[in-house]
Amino acid sequence: MNTVIIEKSDDGKLLIEIPYQEQWIECIRKVPGRKWNSNSRKWIVPLTQETVVNICHFFKETPVDVSPELITEIPQFAELRRLSGP
Repeated sequence: MNTVIIEKSDDGKLLIEIPYQEQWIECIRKVPGRKWNSNSRKWIVPLTQETVVNICHFFKETPVDVSPELITEIPQFAELRRLSGP
């Protein structure tokens, strides 16, 4: 899997699943308040404007699948989703 997957958790945070690539891990580690959940193997990050800007910047050239709920709620994520196709 070479696609980043972004979803929204029930408590309003972002859940980000990324393949292990050092540069991507380094990007996620720059997000303030991020946490790794070893059970789900996903990063949990706060849903803030700063996080959205960072994620869009970090993964602008990467295939990203964003949940439809997030596309509706956060239009900036629509740009990322297009990279992964329909």
